[in-house]
Amino acid sequence: MHDRSARVAGAGALFATAIVTGALAGFITAVFIWCYEHGIEFMWGDVPEALDVAPYGSWFTIAVPVVGGLLVGLIHLWIGDYPRPMEEAIATWRSGGRLPPSIAPKTMIAAIVILVLGGPVGFEAAIIGVAGGMAAFAAVRIRSIGGLVRQVWGAERIESLPERYEKAPYWVAGVTSVVAYRWMPFGGIDMGFRFDRFDGEWGIGDALTGFLTAAVLTVPIVLVMLLVRRAEDSTRYLRSPIVFGVLGGLAFAVLALGNEIILFSGQARFQDMAQESDGALLYITVAKILALLIAMASGWRGGPIFPLFTAVGAIAIVAADLVGASSDIVTVAALAAVSTVLVKGNVPMALVLTLYVVPVSYGFVMVIGCIAAVIVLALLRTSGLVPTEPEPA
Repeated sequence: MHDRSARVAGAGALFATAIVTGALAGFITAVFIWCYEHGIEFMWGDVPEALDVAPYGSWFTIAVPVVGGLLVGLIHLWIGDYPRPMEEAIATWRSGGRLPPSIAPKTMIAAIVILVLGGPVGFEAAIIGVAGGMAAFAAVRIRSIGGLVRQVWGAERIESLPERYEKAPYWVAGVTSVVAYRWMPFGGIDMGFRFDRFDGEWGIGDALTGFLTAAVLTVPIVLVMLLVRRAEDSTRYLRSPIVFGVLGGLAFAVLALGNEIILFSGQARFQDMAQESDGALLYITVAKILALLIAMASGWRGGPIFPLFTAVGAIAIVAADLVGASSDIVTVAALAAVSTVLVKGNVPMALVLTLYVVPVSYGFVMVIGCIAAVIVLALLRTSGLVPTEPEPA
């Protein structure tokens, strides 16, 4: 009777730990998103208003990233090189490892500074670092409680426990973190960049234009991604992180004088690009890519996904205007091509990634873009122009 009560109490403690740590992970993730989104509103809205200066196209546009470069350099000296590249985290998980729990607070501090002060990078690397670090924190706590449960069950290793106690707590923690995040009254991502549901008509001409645009853009997307990886892997800025940080901030701030969408990831004004002239869209494409490369090479770390979505989306609108096709259809096909390149030709993962921006009603267009990109990637690999890499699991 005593053994049964002890086992029930141990199991209860194990699952209670999973629920609490999972909820904490969701809460911390929501806090991070709230901090950087409201930080941007404060820095680029409230502060220039108080100073009676235009936030964009003025000295303020230059000053903030330059000061940000100083802070980014200090972060590299005092905290370390954060956020870490997404590829690194994915490789760790695929090998069966996990991120250290300490990565979460370090990533939060570094990413908030970089994102709030105008860094032309995406927040996805930061989200992976924060969520991955909190997941590792939850796993450590679950395993520590699991040690007590093993003693109660007389099991030397966790694999010797009944199966429901071996894996279930981790699933409970994961589900709880998602539910907790969704229930938070703050920290939700502004989804204004998403396309509206497709309820129009499309013709063969639109589909063909989307396919050809995706196919043609796949080649430069591959080249840009090779440059992004090289910039991500560069450690030259660590020789003098403050100098590199300031010069990098100055460089992309100058580019942002031409168009404010060069700052940040681009998602806040993604749906506004259709109102820009073709000349402005061409500038956005080139300047956004240059800003991303400059930022990553100078220590402003972050993700490449949405900056690339913005750059490619801009050129796709120009392509649609040139041939008189639907800009939404052509843009969605081009974004699917970006996703396909990012996940190295894994079509299911590319569709999931594109769904972050595009509703499922555009499914047929996403498939067209993915197929075009896969064909071009296969041709490039066969010709030896790009290395053959294993697909993500």
